[in-house]
Formats: sequence, structure tokens, C-alpha cells
Amino acid sequence: CAGARLRPEQWLAVLLATAGLVGYELASRGSGGRGGGDGARAWGSILALVGSAGHSYMFVYAEKALRTCAAANLTPFRLSSLMGSVESLVLLTYVSAAVAYRPGLAPADLTTTATAYAPLVVVDGLHALSFFATLGAKGAVSAAMLKGVQAILVYTLSATFFCDAAAAGCATPAKSAAVAVVVAALGIFYSREPPRLAAREVADPSDYEWRTDGAGTYDER
Repeated sequence: CAGARLRPEQWLAVLLATAGLVGYELASRGSGGRGGGDGARAWGSILALVGSAGHSYMFVYAEKALRTCAAANLTPFRLSSLMGSVESLVLLTYVSAAVAYRPGLAPADLTTTATAYAPLVVVDGLHALSFFATLGAKGAVSAAMLKGVQAILVYTLSATFFCDAAAAGCATPAKSAAVAVVVAALGIFYSREPPRLAAREVADPSDYEWRTDGAGTYDER
């Protein structure tokens, strides 16, 4: 497949969005509600960076899988279901091992726990499906830029409904400035068609001349 190529103004938008999100995080840390010393923050930042790199690779891999395997009927729903099943098995193994090691972690009432988690499973499933559908329709870069929309919504809802509960949820000039940068970045990025990987071309069977010999059937250009 041909790689997705950003236009210069879209590169600028990506850099602005990154700067805005970093600025928002720094402003949130300065508004209280974050614990831990400098060492814990440093390790947390390193782990977050490594996790973000792996998550970003998954964006690109998933888009490539949807593009290159379209001929095999790999739909966003199927890819979401396959990856979700594997993830669920990994998490189930981890939780089972944790409970076996520390029995106190086991829930007292499995029925209540299952009832509480049922809506979460449904919401997470819909979220995963919409994510992969966006990847297939708009591409990995566009899906990643939509994280800026998520940050804007979190900022707005947090400042509107949760400021009284925690100071970290309140709006501040620094947060507002960072969100404004993200809004500008999204406007610049989506002013042009988002880049996508080119779908792999599938050969037309009519392009081949089919022959039969003693060993079987084969094709020839």
C-alpha cells in the first residue's frame, strides 16, 4: 500500500494539537489533585510515553489490516471483535492470577459485580466498534486527531459539572488557552481531506489465462 502523506498544514495541525494536549496536562497538574513525588511522576511519564507509542502503532496496524484484508471481508466489526476477544482473554488471565495471588481482591458478590460491569461492556463494545469504523473510513491519523475532540469534551464537561467536587476539574486560563490551541489545530487539520492508506488492489481473475496440465490447474498472465 501507499503510505498516508500529510500536507504541510496538516503537519502543523498535528504539532499544534500535541502542544495543546501537553499544555492542558501541565495546566491540570498545576491545578491540584495530583499526588506522588518527582520520581513517581517521571516514571509515570515514561510509561505513558511508551504506552502512547504502542497505542499509536496499533492505530496504523489496524488501518493497514482493514485496507489490505478488505478482499478477505475483514470488516471493522470483525477486527474489533477479534482484537477485543484477545484483549478480554489477556485481562481475564491477569485478573484470575491476581485474585489467586491475593484472594482479598475477589468480589464479595459476583452477581452484583457482573450487573455493574454489564453496561460497561456494552459501552466499551460500541466505543471499540466506532473506533475501528473511523479507522476504516477516515484513517489512523484522523482517528488520532479525534483525541483532541475528546479532550475538549472532557474539559467542558469537567468544568461544567465537576468543578465543585475537585479543584482539578475547574477551568483555568491556562487550560482554556491549551484547549483553544487544540480547537485551532482541529480546524486546520480537517480543512483538508484526512490522509489515508491506499487500499491494496486485488487482481481481477479475468486478467489471467487459466490452463490445465497433468499436474493441475494454474494461471498465466
